[in-house]
Amino acid sequence: KRQFLIKAVALNLLDFPLLNAVIRNEEIHVLPDIHVSLAVALPDGLIVPAVANADRAGLAEIIRQRKELVQRALEGKLTRDDLERGTFTISSLAQYDITHFTAIINPPQSGILSVPGTRETLAMANGEVTVKRVSTFGLGVDHRIIDGTVAADFLQNLKWKLERPLITFLGL
Repeated sequence: KRQFLIKAVALNLLDFPLLNAVIRNEEIHVLPDIHVSLAVALPDGLIVPAVANADRAGLAEIIRQRKELVQRALEGKLTRDDLERGTFTISSLAQYDITHFTAIINPPQSGILSVPGTRETLAMANGEVTVKRVSTFGLGVDHRIIDGTVAADFLQNLKWKLERPLITFLGL
């Protein structure tokens, strides 16, 4: 599942390049590559290695990179490039019974996506009550680069992508 989220975020960054930007010398610089950082919990804190070129990588490559990065993080074998290339971060507490949290931006990045666990809720579909799994994502942004409207549009577009996996990942 994580590979779908990483890929959807990377594709969404193509549509919202300011969320893949940094400030250098008081100027906004949109970064040419999309490297999605993943918050990895270690006994003494968090570390955020990045999946390289996540927008261009296939799902199998994202799975391979993620698995390798997490393993090397746990072994203390990450490289400087693994840690510094990130352009946007995903922080997930999906393994916990947490329905919302606020993640802190990883400078110099301009955004971070907070991903809590999912929960079941009742919903109406075609006049029938159904059970629906939902998650309430959060987005922290650098307001020197991104305003609330762009952030909301980013989340809305990401939601659309995740709810339509055949279109998002297969182009159908």
